[in-house]
Amino acid sequence: MTDSTALLENTTIVAFDLTDQKADEVYLVGSFNDWQNRATPMMALGEGMWGLRLPLPSGRYEYQFEVDGKRIPDPAAEETVRNPSGELHSVLVV
Repeated sequence: MTDSTALLENTTIVAFDLTDQKADEVYLVGSFNDWQNRATPMMALGEGMWGLRLPLPSGRYEYQFEVDGKRIPDPAAEETVRNPSGELHSVLVV
């Protein structure tokens, strides 16, 4: 088994979805990509729907959507936490 095969076996494909009729661009930012702006673009699916499938290893992650430059929590998230600055982050456990 190669290292890349081992990596694939220890990951789960996670679906991220957002509906925003007014959005021109949406990115996913979070602890899995070191909160890098524009690093993880979401795909426009039409009719205001945006989606992304991301392979993630097991763990606990905090994330937000970046919609036209403004970060927002995931409205569908089951859990949220406040960061030290008071922003609301969505929580995902894989």
